[in-house]
Amino acid sequence: MPIVTVTRDDFAEGPVLVNQLQDCSYHQILRLEAFAEGTWDFLNAAPMPPRTDQRLSKTGYDNIAGAIVEFLKNCSELP
Repeated sequence: MPIVTVTRDDFAEGPVLVNQLQDCSYHQILRLEAFAEGTWDFLNAAPMPPRTDQRLSKTGYDNIAGAIVEFLKNCSELP
């Protein structure tokens, strides 16, 4: 599924996330000004293909849940 991203200059992690998105997913990257003032013609444009063969994981929630379970197993006392 393509992802449309609106960039933010005040989000420190933004450039890293956008770079990874461009590597791993079909995408469109928009500047906030273009999004706010534009005609939204980008909705009809073909997304850019990923730059690499690597794809975004669709199991991130499983990884996070597993890490939480492991952390809680290793806690001797819960607050």
